[in-house]
Amino acid sequence: MKYQQERGGHYCSKTIQKPNCDYAVGLMKALELAMVQWKTMLRYFEELYALSVENADPHSASTIKKQFIGPKIQKIKLMGDLLTNARSHTPCICTSKAVPKQSNHTTWDSSE
Repeated sequence: MKYQQERGGHYCSKTIQKPNCDYAVGLMKALELAMVQWKTMLRYFEELYALSVENADPHSASTIKKQFIGPKIQKIKLMGDLLTNARSHTPCICTSKAVPKQSNHTTWDSSE
């Protein structure tokens, strides 16, 4: 505390509490929605890039790849890492409210 006073800071004895579970779940849902939107946008840019290559327009293809596709891929990777980290650090109470992970496997009901 002495060092903090020398630097011009002051001590605050207020306890800082964790955000509640609803806030964390809401934030994860918003991040997942943003991820889906970015992936959709990336698909559109990839289609535009394919059209540029198909129509022999190397300038447009290069611009689309460097200015739009590359940075968007980096954002999607970062967002995926954040979501993975958030899911692994969220308490069990919160995960029951969270959006379930979607799998590519279909389940068949034996009663049909």
